[in-house]
Amino acid sequence: MNDDYDVSILYSLSSLQPVIRKDLASAMESGIQREDLKFQHMVFITYIGSREGVSQKELNQIMPYDKSYTSIMVRNLIQLGLIENRSSGRYYSLFLTSEGRDLFDQCKRLSNEVNDRLLNGFTEDEVVQFQRFLLRVKDNLSNKTL
Repeated sequence: MNDDYDVSILYSLSSLQPVIRKDLASAMESGIQREDLKFQHMVFITYIGSREGVSQKELNQIMPYDKSYTSIMVRNLIQLGLIENRSSGRYYSLFLTSEGRDLFDQCKRLSNEVNDRLLNGFTEDEVVQFQRFLLRVKDNLSNKTL
């Protein structure tokens, strides 16, 4: 790209993320209605529910939080009875409890509602193209040799 590129794409991307996060957090927190759960809990429940048996090490690599926060969240979710840490030899894997699965189903439903609002008016082809663009942006930002 040349030196006189339009910085509005940078602004658009940086301003869109907090708006989406706020809408999703608001939908989930109001839809779940549990005083002991915050949006971050639901992010972890959603990820663990979609990849049952994930290790905490894998969570550390994929979640947008540091290791200590991930550890605190996992411990918190175990104490709330939403996940369990099963061991197989030296390895530990995280699984949802039955209450955690119920919450996971609620989180999926609420996420789909937000997703539907987010993509309202887009055709299926536009959604696929939009996802490809976002993945390409993510890949570009992950490539440190630019």
